[in-house]
Amino acid sequence: MSNHNKSTAAACPDTKFAIGGYSLGASVTDIAIGIRTYLGTGQTIPTELAPRVVAVIAFGNPLGLYGQTIKTASSTYGPKSLEFCNRGDTVCGGTGTGPGYGHLGYATDGSVDQAAAFIAKQYTAS
Repeated sequence: MSNHNKSTAAACPDTKFAIGGYSLGASVTDIAIGIRTYLGTGQTIPTELAPRVVAVIAFGNPLGLYGQTIKTASSTYGPKSLEFCNRGDTVCGGTGTGPGYGHLGYATDGSVDQAAAFIAKQYTAS
């Protein structure tokens, strides 16, 4: 993810980014923005590109198992983040307020539409 952002940023200097993932992909997103996860660490998006990342979205993020969210774990990306953890989703700790759809419900519970609206708002505001 970090390499893709770097190469795209170099080729397209006016591009803004919305990044994110579901489940393991959310962990990859965490690593890309510099949050240590149970998977360890990896390459992060360079600090100079952080202003071009306008939104960070996570669905079923395992970071929740450790009592964290992107908002609490990253002062840089937290204000730009939106996370979904359904009640009953044991992958992210299941403490969310969404309906009890569990880990497989994000595609049909309205979360994707909420994420798209958030990304559009973030792009417009930046």
